Amino acid sequence: MGKIPSGKNPASSSGKISREAATGKFVERANSWVSANTATPDVARAKLRELGIHDNRGKLGKDYK
Repeated sequence: MGKIPSGKNPASSSGKISREAATGKFVERANSWVSANTATPDVARAKLRELGIHDNRGKLGKDYK
C-alpha cells in the first residue's frame, strides 16, 4: 500500500463540494424557516412561546432571565 503524502487527501476536493452543497441547502432551509416564523408579529410571538423563550404573558421564560 502506498503512503499518502502529508497534506494530500485524495477525497478532500470531493468532500469540499459536498459540504458546500450541504451548506447551501442549510442556508436555504434556514431562510425559509425564518420567513415562515416571522411573517407577522403574532406568528413570531407564538413561536417564541412554543420554544419556551416567552411565557403566556409575553415575559421571558425562566431559562432566559
